[in-house]
Amino acid sequence: MKMVRLEPELAAACTIRDAQATILHPASNSVYKALSADYATAEGYNPSFVVFDEVHVQRNSKLWAVMTNGSATRERACVLGITTAGYDLDTLCGRLYRMGQKGQVRGFMFRWYEPARKDCDWQDEASWYEANPGLGDFQNIEDFRATIAEAKARGAENEVRRYRLDEWTGSIEAWLAYGTWEKLGPPEHLTTPLAD
Repeated sequence: MKMVRLEPELAAACTIRDAQATILHPASNSVYKALSADYATAEGYNPSFVVFDEVHVQRNSKLWAVMTNGSATRERACVLGITTAGYDLDTLCGRLYRMGQKGQVRGFMFRWYEPARKDCDWQDEASWYEANPGLGDFQNIEDFRATIAEAKARGAENEVRRYRLDEWTGSIEAWLAYGTWEKLGPPEHLTTPLAD
């Protein structure tokens, strides 16, 4: 709403209703409305365009289903999911990510920015640029440097991998540095349990 107020052309064309978190565009009979994450309150909408933010924190796929199926009568409906990576691929976001990686669903456009190497050095600025095409433009490199330095001091590598490199991690936090276990290689000795 603040963006509409700051742009004179938009402010002149739209009506803002703060109490309802709604922007109206009377000339096209359009409504832009912020909805809660409670899927039951979203039943009955017939959206033509949905911006679904932070898909990785959705507890289940119910709201996604309500919003995507609610637009079935629209000729060119569009649902735009925006998110950073999560830590559990067995979630709505994880399933959408895997579906997008396969690229086999007609009408499902997928774009994900992450470093090409999963074992990249998370402190390497080249990796940051690979995962963030807006870095140096609308994303501030000094902010990245400060955030990564602070995360290093706290031992929060997983946070950086998820929120800054858009990489999926196996947990929220980790006590071993990323890739340490894999770098150990196969065990030198295998033990077999004794039979009873």
